[in-house]
Amino acid sequence: MSGNVTETITTVYTACDYNHLEAGDQEAVLRYQRRNGPQDVEVMLIAEDRTPPVIKEVSIGAYEVSTTDQAVPVTVTIIAEDNITAYPELAYALMPEGKEPGTKDWIKGISTWDADITQNGTWVAYCKDESGNVATLEKQLIVVDNKPPVVDVSLAYDTWCQENKIHVDATDGMSVEYCYSCDQTGEDTGWSTRNEHTVTDNGTWHVKVRDAVGNITEQEISVDNIDRQAPVIRSITSKQR
Repeated sequence: MSGNVTETITTVYTACDYNHLEAGDQEAVLRYQRRNGPQDVEVMLIAEDRTPPVIKEVSIGAYEVSTTDQAVPVTVTIIAEDNITAYPELAYALMPEGKEPGTKDWIKGISTWDADITQNGTWVAYCKDESGNVATLEKQLIVVDNKPPVVDVSLAYDTWCQENKIHVDATDGMSVEYCYSCDQTGEDTGWSTRNEHTVTDNGTWHVKVRDAVGNITEQEISVDNIDRQAPVIRSITSKQR
């Protein structure tokens, strides 16, 4: 207002120091320079853990597949590791595909526990560290099987032959066995893993397919094109020219 001009010059110096911080809270000292000398200030450095655990393996203990629609108890083991969270602090869960684990579903501190498997299909193993990072790994499980195998039976030859072969194409979620028998010939092969059987006589064959829990599908097939008889010469005649 007096018309006198006062010029003020302000100089600002900045400095940056970068450090790699491990996840978690760490106490540190920040030092900066003032006119009257250096000044130390205590600070808390906070670094976030954004790396999920790594699930190495998911194993399900031995169990019997049920033929009725009911929960099957199993023993679950999840082997996992994390770069920050100690092993006893990891949490685990096993859920059917499409269902997220709730608070009560997490198991903390132990990697082996008993669980009930309520349905066939894809189950998802979870592992969560202390920062909330979650790793997953899928596992296919079949605990209930009350459906017999789907079977298609056919013959290798549909024309006259000296021997034929029965071929069985079976579809099932488990391993299957085959049995071939014929009342006319008295043959019965018993159960085996062979999905083909050679037939040397005509007759009606009973083909059974059984899965690992005892569900059985049975079909019949008739073999009537085997001819093992040589022609019979009735007479020989000659013609006069």
